[in-house]
Amino acid sequence: MLNLSLNSRLHILIGMLVTSITAIAAIATLQYVQNDKLAELELRAQRTVDLQANALVRPRWELDKAAEKALLNALKTDEDLLYAALETGDANHSIAVGEKPAPSSDVINVSRKIVHTVGEKEIPLGTLSLVFSKASLNEFRTTLIISGIIATIAFVSITLGGIFIALRLFARPLKELTESIMQLANGDHTVNVPSLERDDEIGKVAAAVQTFKKYAIDNINLQKEALGERTQKEEEARRAMVAHQASKEKSRFLSNMSHELRTPLNAILGFSQLLESSKREKLSDRQRKHLGHITKGGNHLLNLINDILDLSKIEAGKMVMSLETINSRSLINDCLTFAKPIAHKKKIKIQDRSPTNLPALHADHLRAKQVILNLFSNAIKYNHENGLIWVETERVKDNMLRISISDSGYGIPKNKQVDLFQPFQRLGAETTDIEGSGIGLVLTKRMVEGMGGAIGFESVENKGSTFWIDLPLATIDEDKDEPSPIDAEEAENALPDQSHLMLYVEDNPSNLALMEGIVDEIPNLTLVSAHSAELGLVLAEELKPDIIILDINLPGMDGFEAVKRLRQAESTKKLPVIALSANAMPQDIRRGENSDFNDYLTKPINLPKLIHTLQAALGDQAQMETP
Repeated sequence: MLNLSLNSRLHILIGMLVTSITAIAAIATLQYVQNDKLAELELRAQRTVDLQANALVRPRWELDKAAEKALLNALKTDEDLLYAALETGDANHSIAVGEKPAPSSDVINVSRKIVHTVGEKEIPLGTLSLVFSKASLNEFRTTLIISGIIATIAFVSITLGGIFIALRLFARPLKELTESIMQLANGDHTVNVPSLERDDEIGKVAAAVQTFKKYAIDNINLQKEALGERTQKEEEARRAMVAHQASKEKSRFLSNMSHELRTPLNAILGFSQLLESSKREKLSDRQRKHLGHITKGGNHLLNLINDILDLSKIEAGKMVMSLETINSRSLINDCLTFAKPIAHKKKIKIQDRSPTNLPALHADHLRAKQVILNLFSNAIKYNHENGLIWVETERVKDNMLRISISDSGYGIPKNKQVDLFQPFQRLGAETTDIEGSGIGLVLTKRMVEGMGGAIGFESVENKGSTFWIDLPLATIDEDKDEPSPIDAEEAENALPDQSHLMLYVEDNPSNLALMEGIVDEIPNLTLVSAHSAELGLVLAEELKPDIIILDINLPGMDGFEAVKRLRQAESTKKLPVIALSANAMPQDIRRGENSDFNDYLTKPINLPKLIHTLQAALGDQAQMETP
């Protein structure tokens, strides 16, 4: 088995993708040019036989055999002509030039009847038959193939060189940062967290990890100093204080992580929604299908960020389950769509052996999907190259549906199976290059049990494993209705008699570009932007906009202070002000809702919700066009 790093796998995957696309494009181009050349040769052959047939009418009518022979010999100047024959039905009057080739796909046969018209009567005089060779076409195709190969090699080399440079800028620091986080999670506080002097999201995450390490070390030192000096009661009080402080720092760390991950997701999902719903540039069905995959993957990642990053909620057993009727067939299909491309990289085949018609489940859709994907991920990671994975379902007692995922992988030693669902237990895999944290199955078990289900497994070392989950069946076996998509045509009327001015205060260029694209789709709405709260306050005073959208994390003055000053000024205190921020932790949302904002929206932008908020703020009478 070939063990490759994430960086190497990215290189190989991208190289294969670029090479495949380039080869397909080259083959398509070759086929197009070849067909065009063949059509040109066939057209020339038909024109030649038409011209010569007309030229032979008079010599043939006058039985001028010498003129006929001369006309046929004149055709020898065409390098592609192999054979020419004037057939009259009488061997004494038929003429042939060249050797007639055997029937083959390498030649083009054309013929034309020779007819002499007397009055309204047509008198047949014979048939002119020509045979042309495709040799010149084959030579042209050979030259084109060689040129295409050279161009393809050059293009692939240049492209892979650029990709290699880009991956070195991002993949290496991400790998170092991930290794540091994993060591911290395993209790190694001596790890050297890389100091990345960068202003992008990776640099900010590195700074947050360093802060988390500092507070963790301080808390450990504080515990060591107090153990021998305080009574049991004081120790309990001190631990409570340390736990509270650690919880606050953990919440701050998770909040920072959430914010930095939501910032790029806002651009991804925002522009995806904008492209999907734009009326100005209609997408093809193929483009819309690809865009749907981007949106679906982005929304899945957003849902995971919303719930998984809030680790304190999971640890405290306060995970909220949204139990509803879900389509189990669609659930499995969605998970297969995500898992198959990952398995394909390791040349692992996934088989769906479950029935087409499955009963509906009563579960949390996001959690159920997360659980199944985690089991697929483990089956792929701990499998052999060219291995096999298969999924099966069956009804079991207590009105449950069992979903089983089996693999032909390494299996779990019997003496280690007892520790399988213990936190940070990787059962010996930590000594290999297989990536993992040791908490995936722990979270999986908690989520399954939180939905009223159960999880179990069977494993034989060196033969493979089967993990199964039992989830409750729905009372009514029906699929969940999907929400209706945004109808871009349902609000054709712009703001009828009045234009509106919107001030957007945002320091992120991609977020500004996204808002400009959204406003561009709304008639009678004009956008003015400011990159800081200070400049936004000046523009609000001078322009008196109809609505203000305000980011929270701004350089200098933040959004909370800015809205406070807007409410204090006589000229701006009644203006509707909407917060739009990547701070989406529960405490952030509560603070925003309890402040002076008219509404508090979170990133990534939910386009229908943003439009509804704008409509409400500008007045119910303003029927805005949904972009």
